Amino acid sequence: MRKLLRRHPLTSYFSFAFLLSGGGFLAAVGPRLLRGASVRASDALILFPILVLGVAIGGVAWTSIVDGRDGLRELWSRMGR
Repeated sequence: MRKLLRRHPLTSYFSFAFLLSGGGFLAAVGPRLLRGASVRASDALILFPILVLGVAIGGVAWTSIVDGRDGLRELWSRMGR
């Protein structure tokens, strides 16, 4: 699996991010939609941080999987510039 992720890092990351975003949406808004209720504006306020943090944490995890400690070290050094 790791070999596949290293061979196609960008495609696998965006697939992961899409699944994570969809999962966050279903977790936050899905029960309301299943009951037939409409989505409220407050649901978006809950959903937005879940999506942003999920994708950000996923990016760090993906960097770790694909590039290991050297990749994380480079990522942190670029973020600190």
